[in-house]
Order: sequence, then structure tokens, then C-alpha cells
Amino acid sequence: MIKKGFKYRLAALLLAAVVFLPLPSAMAEPLSVNPLIDPPVITEYTETEDDFFNILLLGVDYGFSGYWGSGKKTKLENCHTDAVMVLSVNLDRQKINLVSIPRDTFTYIPTVRLEEKANPFTLPQNQPAPSPAVHGIYKLNAAINCADTTEQGIKNTCAAVSWLLGGIEIDRYIAVDMNAMIALGDAMGGVDFDVDMSYSGHSGTYYHAGMQHLDGQGIMDYVRARRNATVDANDVGRTGRQRRMIAAILQKLLGNIMLINNVYNVMENGSINIFKNVDQNNFFELAGAINQWSGSSLSADDLFASYVLTGSYQWGMTKWLFTFTDQQNRLDVLKTVYGIDADPLPFVSKEYADWLLKSDQSYTLEDGMMNARYIRVAQQILDYAHSLPFLAADQQSAVDALTTAWDAAAAAFTQASSTLSKADTQVMQAAVQALVPVAEAAAATVEYPRKIQWDTALGWWMDPVLYDYIINWE
Repeated sequence: MIKKGFKYRLAALLLAAVVFLPLPSAMAEPLSVNPLIDPPVITEYTETEDDFFNILLLGVDYGFSGYWGSGKKTKLENCHTDAVMVLSVNLDRQKINLVSIPRDTFTYIPTVRLEEKANPFTLPQNQPAPSPAVHGIYKLNAAINCADTTEQGIKNTCAAVSWLLGGIEIDRYIAVDMNAMIALGDAMGGVDFDVDMSYSGHSGTYYHAGMQHLDGQGIMDYVRARRNATVDANDVGRTGRQRRMIAAILQKLLGNIMLINNVYNVMENGSINIFKNVDQNNFFELAGAINQWSGSSLSADDLFASYVLTGSYQWGMTKWLFTFTDQQNRLDVLKTVYGIDADPLPFVSKEYADWLLKSDQSYTLEDGMMNARYIRVAQQILDYAHSLPFLAADQQSAVDALTTAWDAAAAAFTQASSTLSKADTQVMQAAVQALVPVAEAAAATVEYPRKIQWDTALGWWMDPVLYDYIINWE
């Protein structure tokens, strides 16, 4: 029987499987302000009755000449995580669950602010510190791009996934690019796999349906297949294929220490892009634990299960296709896998997105996004005032007046964006318009050094007032 204390020394066979994907339990604070204005903050972990070990698996769509990912991006820092899965090990029930989250999921990027690191396994000393708040709405696959380093971007992705999973802690992560996946597939000698379709892979190789042996390139072609797929040619279909491939890889690696060692040696090869916070001891201890389970009377169905946070795939904000999470499906998955009763996610619906922006030709005060922009501009003036070492009496009075007006506008925005009602939206617009002269008066009094720009000709996804990071969305 695996003891709970073992969790903090674990991490192996499942981590081996992670590498075959193309590249905290922290509940967010109650949202008193809409996350466009004040992003979610993770302050504590959601407790579960069973003991879990959760590994975030990320596949980054960085390849090589002739085999680039979506958008033909040729720099790693511009590439997204087009595979996002949580490998969740229930240590008490000896169960392994794969939870896939669509790459286009409409989300925010929370801040991680834990008062104390009760579990040093989660944030090792040699890992970058949590990033500050990231303003803006993003697709989940772009969280990795909202940072100054890839490692910090992966931390952002961990935080976003934790928020989406109702505050479940992410213990470890592994992220690989397409080059690494091919190398790791070859290191384990490929895998025998029952391919569910005949199709041409991105490499140009044609694959027939049925049982066959796939090398590293074959594994990569299969888990990457989406538009070129002849069965379920969409993101949901691709995540299903990724889950089936991971299960097949796990089955091959179980009990084969030589293959596990080959895989780990390639993971340690500094010439390919693998980002991880797991060491060799973790890797092999978890391998031993899973081998013990598989040697018992458990069947494959008893040992493995897979789920996906489904949602509707629709145009949102007029410009991009998003996956809008199915709230009931999400609650059911979290209850089944983790035994928790989570709350529905706020501010992520298609209706909310339509309220934020009605037309890409009319980015005006009729749109929620522009009202959010006004509130953020006023916030910047407040931030500058608060940075001053001293405020004279007239300055303090002006700042106090701006604080009051800002609070009223932010509260009205949050209320309107929650109800989406016409009446609340009108109240919000009035509060935002009332904020403008108060902010301008405060800016003049404290000698705000920047030109105040309430409006912009930029598209919302390129607006530096609303977005801390301007990224390539392709």
C-alpha cells in the first residue's frame, strides 16, 4: 500500500508518458471585481478526501523546418501549448485519471499567492517565483506566452489549469516540444497502436487504420492530427487521440525498467526542449509504485480512466474561436475524479463574451471591453499616485475622490458583467462616464506623467491597457 507521505518523493512512469505529448489546490479568492480588472488570485489549495498527485502534461507546438506547428511559428517563445492534460494519480484508490482541457479554453491567468509553501514539492527552490497578475482574457494555450521565460509561462499554465479545475493543486509539470516527443518515442522503441483512422500525417507519411507499429514520428503525427484527421477532425477529437496514446505508452512502459531508463536519459539530454520539475529519484519511485499496482489484480479499466472538460467551440469576441467550458460537465468531472463540489466558473460564458464585444467594428463604450479599458486607465493613474512617496493635502483629496469613483465603476462593471442585463449595463456606463472627469482631475493634481488615452484604435487583443502581454494568437 502506498503511503500518503510518498507523494512528496514521487514522480515517474507517468512522467515518462507525459513526454509523448506535443507541447496550485488553489482556489481563487471570491471575485469581488471582474477578472478583466482584477485577475483571480490563488491563495489556498482545495482539500480532497483522497490523496492525489497531479502532473501537468504540456505539448508545445514547436517543430522544425517543414514540420512547424500552427501559424508556422519558428521561435519557441511564440509557440503555444496545444496539448494540455492533467495526469492525476489517486494514491489511495490506486487509480490513474487523465483529464484533458481543450487548448482554446476561454480563461484567465491567475496570480499564485500562497501564504506559506506547506508542500515544498510544489514550488522547488530552483524554480521561478510565481508571476504577478496577468490582465486579459486568453486561450489556455497562450498562458505559456504571458511571461518573460518559458519556465515562468509554464507556471502560469499551472495556475490557469488549477483555477479551471476548481483549485486542485498541480504538483509537477513536464512540457515537451515536437522534436522532443519524436526523440522520446524512438527511445522507447515506438508503440504498437490500433490507429482509428486512415490519414496522412503532417510529416507526409500515410497511415492506414488498424493495429500497427508507430515510431516517434508516427506517435507525433497521430497526437498532432486535427484538421488532417479523417475521424473527429477537431480539438475534442485530438484530445481523445492524445489520451488513448498516453494510455498505450503507459501500458508499454509498465514494468520495463530498461525502457523507462532510456526515456529518462533522453529527458536529461540538453539538446532538446524538455521543461520539467522532476528529478531522477522522483521518476523511478513513481515507476515502482505504478508497477506494484499493475502487478495486482487490477485490470486496465480499473487502473486507467480519461475525461475531457468539454465545451462549445464558437466564435467569441468576434475575432477568435474559443472553447466555452460546459459548466455541468466540468462539475461532473471534478466530482468524479477528485470528489469535490466545485463552483461554476465565473465570467467564461459565450454570452459574457458577446456582452464584452458585439462587433470588431465598434469597439466603443457600448461594449464591455471598452468600459473595462476606461477603468484600467483610471487604475493606472491610481497606481502612479500610490507610488509617490508623499501626497499633499489637495493631492490626497483628489486621489480619495478617484478611489471612490473607481470603486463605484468597478462594482458596476462587475455587476453588469455578472447579470448581462440592459439595466445594469446602463448603470455601468453611467458610472464609467462619471469616473472620467474625476480621474483627469486627480491626474492633473498629482502631475501624472503620461498622456491619458481613454479610447484606442487598436483591436482588443492588442490593447496594452487591457493586456499585460501582446501575443501572436495564431
